Amino acid sequence: MLILAGDMGATTSRLALVEVDGERRRFLAEQEFSSGEFPSLASLVRVFLSAHDAAPARACFGVACPTTGDVYRFPNLPWVLHPAKLPDQLGIAPVVLINDFEAIGHGLVHLSPDDTVTLQAGAPLEGGIIGLIGAGTGLGMGFLTWDGERHRVHPSEGGHADFAPHGEVQRRLLEYLSERQQHVQCESVLSGRGLVAVYDFLRDTRYAKETDAVRAALRVVADRPAVIARFGLDGSDPLCVAALAEF
Repeated sequence: MLILAGDMGATTSRLALVEVDGERRRFLAEQEFSSGEFPSLASLVRVFLSAHDAAPARACFGVACPTTGDVYRFPNLPWVLHPAKLPDQLGIAPVVLINDFEAIGHGLVHLSPDDTVTLQAGAPLEGGIIGLIGAGTGLGMGFLTWDGERHRVHPSEGGHADFAPHGEVQRRLLEYLSERQQHVQCESVLSGRGLVAVYDFLRDTRYAKETDAVRAALRVVADRPAVIARFGLDGSDPLCVAALAEF
């Protein structure tokens, strides 16, 4: 069976044609797109299918938005999805939409030890809860619980919980952001735009001066978080180093 699989993010969307035979999966084509260049999910998918002259039997998309109700809205992208209309729009049935971190949860069982890196060593708890967190355009979250036979996947919008500061610097950061946005949430600081917010806060509060090199790069490169990360990781800019450390 030929399946269309998609990871539809606010910044980047990835599509793949996958041939499935029982437990075996073979990727036939993969392509990455800039989500903001398309007015809708359907328009992006049609470009991909046309390029590969494919007619999948079914499709599943992990989407970076809540998946409840009759209409799905991306919080960080001007896409509005009507799940009931997608089969006709794409010429594929069925079409399934799930939260993007729910999709990641289902994919965990397919990871090998080579796919992982241990950040903090610990003792695994058999049947324990598995937590998922990912900082991208926003802050995605999910979790898995054991039902006695297997782990069940649950999506979460925990990234939209209130930001709780720790320490004097973060309290000042909260005050700074509260003057600029109505709701300061976890993804306001732990995300791509969150890294930029931390950088701007440290710059505006005179923690360190913005250098000419970084200022020039931020003017010409659209991806501001990437600029801050690059100068911070190579240690060449004190302000970027401080922003990454606080992040």
